[in-house]
Amino acid sequence: MTAIYQSAFLIALGWTIAANIWQSALLWMIYQAICGLHRKIAPSIKHLVASLLLLGSFGWFSATLANKYREAIKLNEYLSGLAANANAATTHSSNILFSPNSLTDYANQYLPYISAAYLIILLLLSVKLINAYLYSKQLKTKGLLPIDNHWINLVNKYARKIGIVKKVQIHLSQYISVPATLNFFKPVILLPLAAFNHLTPQQVESIILHELAHIKRNDYLINIIASVIETILFFNPFVHL
Repeated sequence: MTAIYQSAFLIALGWTIAANIWQSALLWMIYQAICGLHRKIAPSIKHLVASLLLLGSFGWFSATLANKYREAIKLNEYLSGLAANANAATTHSSNILFSPNSLTDYANQYLPYISAAYLIILLLLSVKLINAYLYSKQLKTKGLLPIDNHWINLVNKYARKIGIVKKVQIHLSQYISVPATLNFFKPVILLPLAAFNHLTPQQVESIILHELAHIKRNDYLINIIASVIETILFFNPFVHL
């Protein structure tokens, strides 16, 4: 218990978690202001702004954590270098990051335990995220069925028209219920077998164009990065907004 209470990293992490709430709230307000000022803003621009601000929220979180941790280490070193007065060291140890007052004393007492709980939940969510990623990797090789050459040629035709230089594959899949696009370097479009048999050619073509738009916009990579950030900052409602 004492080790957790005195952990500079856990105290710094606790203050960082608290700070990230208002930091992300500010970024969310910036996003709302941008979209409010330009009501006819294109969806692609909204997507770009949201992605950049989400990345900014994580960057701000990381920078704050590094700064608070450096603060904690320096002050801990200072406290350990004080005269060999154990009582003096004990008196100052609760003021590890900020000037002494009742609020920060109270926060420093409980923040390490909140940080420890955060790390436990983060570990569980990370396992869930990794399992989802590994399952998506399996979809590229399992349950695949060939599709008519007409659709393969159509994918290649439209990919060239919209400027996609990567080779795009397309398959039918027995294991998905909605269309999906996997991979960044070698993109694969998967169409659900059950739904494909009930779609008109025009509907299939629209789905293919939609998935090619995701590839053009690099959404697969962006979604992976966003999922990692949303997992790390799972406690913050503004990050999800």
